[in-house]
Amino acid sequence: MRNRLAGVCAWLLTLVVPMGCSMHGGRAEEPKSAAPNSTFVYLVSGPNSGKGSPEMRKTIFAGHMANIKALALEGRLFIAGPFDAPADKTWRGIFVVNATTAEEATRIAASDPGIIAGEFKAVCHPMNAPEWLRELPEFDRKMTAGTPVDPTQPPKNIRAYVMVTAADGAKARRAIESSAWRDRIVWSGTFTDTNQGVFVMDAEKPEEFRAAGLDLGPCSIDGWWSSAWLAALSTKQKTH
Repeated sequence: MRNRLAGVCAWLLTLVVPMGCSMHGGRAEEPKSAAPNSTFVYLVSGPNSGKGSPEMRKTIFAGHMANIKALALEGRLFIAGPFDAPADKTWRGIFVVNATTAEEATRIAASDPGIIAGEFKAVCHPMNAPEWLRELPEFDRKMTAGTPVDPTQPPKNIRAYVMVTAADGAKARRAIESSAWRDRIVWSGTFTDTNQGVFVMDAEKPEEFRAAGLDLGPCSIDGWWSSAWLAALSTKQKTH
């Protein structure tokens, strides 16, 4: 599974490029303002998903990866990562972009060769999330500087997480923060257009989190892959 995801989903692997956070009780919190400071973008299967020759698809995904790196370097993309067997089979991955409106985020996502080709389409939600997420791409680059890349091996700067998407973000937050999982929130955000909540947990398998039996309300608990340094940066923020 790890080899498959590392190879096929290299489209989002490195990105994960800069956000300080408020602190309380040794954990990172969302900013006190309820205004959006970023946009969460679902990359879902598009009208041409799975179509085209192997050569064409290889070109699309190579362009997709190159565009991710370019957007990150430009400061327009903070986080990216593919889902691992999500409950909603149309979900392919996510971006967190430097935009505060769905319209602006849609324009940023539209530069992606995968979206241009119809492999993906973007579903955007303005989000209130920790400002330190902006720091991840630069942190990631510093941590991996000089690391040799072996294309035959899984990349060392990507790891599995669990992403929880809850219909009632406030209810889910109360449940998680009152449980033993409180200090295992890597980052979280609230969609300002729907009040849904997204929580990235420091766990590798959804079953591990589900076993806690928390009353989160309607939600999706899925595997998700992203920068291995995301958890490291989160820990760094919590100790400062």
